[in-house]
Amino acid sequence: MSILLDAGPSLNFLAVGQQNILIRTDDLTTWQFAEAVTRISGMPAQDRVRSRKSLGEIMVLAHASVFVQQGQEVFV
Repeated sequence: MSILLDAGPSLNFLAVGQQNILIRTDDLTTWQFAEAVTRISGMPAQDRVRSRKSLGEIMVLAHASVFVQQGQEVFV
């Protein structure tokens, strides 16, 4: 199974505070997701999510990273 993620629509959901629609099946508190955010952004996940600059892109990449680690094929 392949997963295709696009940062543009993700940003729209984040802009209107509806990011939970995108992450209902992938809890932001999982260590895999927090580790991906930290690795991609170069700062602790809890600090990175407080900064809105490029947050949508970071979230999309982190979700993609978690899916890849689970053995799924992902295109961003």
